[in-house]
Amino acid sequence: QYYRGHFLSSEAAGWAIHQREGLRLRFIRHTTALAQSIENEDSQTAIQCYQCLLEIDSLIEEAYQGLIRCYQAQGRQAEARACYEKCVTIFASTSGSSPSSATTDLIKS
Repeated sequence: QYYRGHFLSSEAAGWAIHQREGLRLRFIRHTTALAQSIENEDSQTAIQCYQCLLEIDSLIEEAYQGLIRCYQAQGRQAEARACYEKCVTIFASTSGSSPSSATTDLIKS
């Protein structure tokens, strides 16, 4: 576990907020790239990366997509479906939106 929480989470100063968000976005970007690059060779580690991303931000749609792809590649269709349903629920309750057609198409395949 490389992400141990938000940088200076109790600090409300503007500089800290800016730095905290920059570090969070950098971690998300690099972890997403890592997970995508290893999906085919080490899907279990990719799953762990995607799950970590969703712990940080439950609205990272690329993480749901990656999880669905990995679960499907492992023949874990029920888990892929559950992941999609969680995505639908989280998006609806948090932002009043739906997953993109790219995510929906993954579960239909």
